[in-house]
Amino acid sequence: RWNGNTIGSATLNSSGVATLTRSNLIAATYPLKAVYAGDAANLGSMSTIVNQVVLETTSKARLTSSPNPSTQGQAVTFTATISSPTVIPTGPVTFTAGTTVLGTAQLGGGKAKLAISSLPVGSTRVTVKYNGDSNIAKSSASVIQTVQ
Repeated sequence: RWNGNTIGSATLNSSGVATLTRSNLIAATYPLKAVYAGDAANLGSMSTIVNQVVLETTSKARLTSSPNPSTQGQAVTFTATISSPTVIPTGPVTFTAGTTVLGTAQLGGGKAKLAISSLPVGSTRVTVKYNGDSNIAKSSASVIQTVQ
């Protein structure tokens, strides 16, 4: 039980142990207790509260650019890939060069693209940042773009 609500049921095995598996819990702390209703031979009982902590899942960012190197004024496409071991991340990512925001894009299938043609001649470190959400941790990645 959680917050007075039954979240599942399980059958006792021959050793008197019941196991409940859930895979759809969001990141939070869940104070859980087990309730046994009893039967003809045994009275009902209730366990003490056990705090089940569900942590947010990790994410990993990857950033590529094409073409690299590029020429001044040429459009460069930056492709961000955000992955997670349990879910496909969604939401916005932000592309920056130093403190300058180059743009934002929405993830679709864990990927987002941004095309720009205004980078200066030389080498520029472009970074993509994913801020995560209540279930997925934030991550970032960078690439050095060379403009000739």
